[in-house]
Amino acid sequence: MYAEMLPELEALQPARIEDLRETWYALALALERNGDPEQALVYVEREIEAERMTIYPPDENIGQPNMKHLQAWRDRLRGERVHRKRR
Repeated sequence: MYAEMLPELEALQPARIEDLRETWYALALALERNGDPEQALVYVEREIEAERMTIYPPDENIGQPNMKHLQAWRDRLRGERVHRKRR
C-alpha cells in the first residue's frame, strides 16, 4: 500500500513533505519486517536527509532524538546488509 502511494506523494513534494516522510518511515519498517533491509535502507536514508533539513525551535533540538533514532536504524540496516552478503 505504501509503495503504491509513494509516487503520488513524491509528485506533490514539498507541499506534502510530512505525508511523504511518514510514508518513507512506514515503508522502511514494512520492508525491514519482511526481510528486505537493503530496500528499507533506501527509505531510512531519505528520511535522514529530510530530517537534516528540518528546523526545530532551539529547545526542541537538544540532543536530536529523531536523528539519533534514524542513524541507529540506518546503522542496524547496514549491518544486516553486510551480514547477508557474507553468507
